[in-house]
Amino acid sequence: MPLLSYFSSTEDNLLVSPLSIATCFSLILPGARGDTETQISAALSYPDSTRDATYNTFDSVRANYNSKYPANIAPASESHTPPPVLQIANSIWVDQGLALDSAYQQLVNDLLVVVDFNDRNSSTALNAWVATHTSGKIQSVVNPGEALPGEMIAVNAVYFKAIWSSQFEQSMTGYGTFYTSPERQAVVKDDSHFMHQVDYFQYAHTSSHQFLALPYQHAYTDTEHQFEMLLVLPLDTASADLSLADLEEGVVRMERTRVALAIPKFEFWGDYELNDALKSMGIVAPFSPEDADFTGLSTSVDLFISTVIHKTFIAVDESGTEAAAVTAIVMEPTSIGNPDALPLPVLFKADHPFQFFLRDRVDGTVLFAGHVREPVPPAGSATPAMQASESIWEEKFGTSVISNLAAEMTSTRTPGMTITTTLEMTSTSASTEPGCDPQGLCMNEDNARQCRSMVSQCGSKVVVMESCPLQFGCPGGGGGNQPVNGTFGDDLLSASSPSNVAVAFAWVMVAVLAVF
Repeated sequence: MPLLSYFSSTEDNLLVSPLSIATCFSLILPGARGDTETQISAALSYPDSTRDATYNTFDSVRANYNSKYPANIAPASESHTPPPVLQIANSIWVDQGLALDSAYQQLVNDLLVVVDFNDRNSSTALNAWVATHTSGKIQSVVNPGEALPGEMIAVNAVYFKAIWSSQFEQSMTGYGTFYTSPERQAVVKDDSHFMHQVDYFQYAHTSSHQFLALPYQHAYTDTEHQFEMLLVLPLDTASADLSLADLEEGVVRMERTRVALAIPKFEFWGDYELNDALKSMGIVAPFSPEDADFTGLSTSVDLFISTVIHKTFIAVDESGTEAAAVTAIVMEPTSIGNPDALPLPVLFKADHPFQFFLRDRVDGTVLFAGHVREPVPPAGSATPAMQASESIWEEKFGTSVISNLAAEMTSTRTPGMTITTTLEMTSTSASTEPGCDPQGLCMNEDNARQCRSMVSQCGSKVVVMESCPLQFGCPGGGGGNQPVNGTFGDDLLSASSPSNVAVAFAWVMVAVLAVF
């Protein structure tokens, strides 16, 4: 019971689904290798078999439960008591750009959902899948309206609903006090709804605990599965933490006993990030970008587990129990696993005044231009969930960044490239074709194709004039750079010359730059 022990210090209600967690990890185990595989298998007590065999074992359990305890059964009536409902569903959500290992894809093909993780509709689709497979008890597992995290998300959902074999009479439910400890010295709630009945149950007590099993309908007639809720009540504060040995002792001693039973009705949801809890169980390497080995999952990137999300629900009343759980394992690319596929990103941090232009990328038309000096968030913006810091790239994105731009430009620029002293932009030497000034400085390569078509009269590229700030010019013949005339003649604005119209747009851009 390592998960319960890990969360035992909290004063909140607690509910986890070991079945959901173990099933979800079985979805990614076939792609695990080395210590990553060993740690997952050991911590979750997987059978001593191959990775694919473990996956198939869990899938067989899922298929058996789904077939035997379907959701589409007749509702309860005086003449019909429905058997329990137990449904398990799996899915593996994959970003459309992720290339899966062929053997893994063949194994899990029926579970794959390929979507664009940057499309916000994808989070809506995933949350809808979760709601459907938990009968609406859990509405989401990722933030709605946002891009999906990571590159791959393995998801499991479990839904259970059953009626007590011996139901409680609603007329026997009354208010009662719920205390913080067996010594009954402090009150948690003085208006809890306690259900009461007297009947025969499987029961035992030791020096430290009482044990009682509440069976669900068909528990005594079903030869394959017998569902029950096992209640364990400590007799003193020192026994509040239940050990596995205590539990085993109590179960072995249980026998049919007449019991006066009083338990409160309850309903609550659980929402947990299991990273630290799983690490405490020995699953360490899978969470490390450096040590994780999931090379059997993808051929395009190396993946590691960034987050394990676990959400639960339970409701207990006079008629029975309804419970649901969802586990999602979010997997992201490591920053070191495939350097060719994932180059280090260059840092662009707009934390000081900057300009912006809404433009037509094809013809250069500037629709809007502006300058941000004091950013104010839009009205109604949600409060940020965290404090931004330089560590965000490593912690949230699993990557380091290139922040020394000068060094990066020096190391990546090709020979002959220079920086203009006028507009401080990367430039290449002007073409040395006849009639062009080899001293001229061209615009950067990103704009070069557009520049080459701007001014046909020049017979070459448009260049940035070192001697004429914020002006475009073209290489003059025979010596010196001649700027384009500041007043556009009919030849430059001719409707039959798209390249000349582009010059007009370029001049508008220069004018906008001059304003700022």
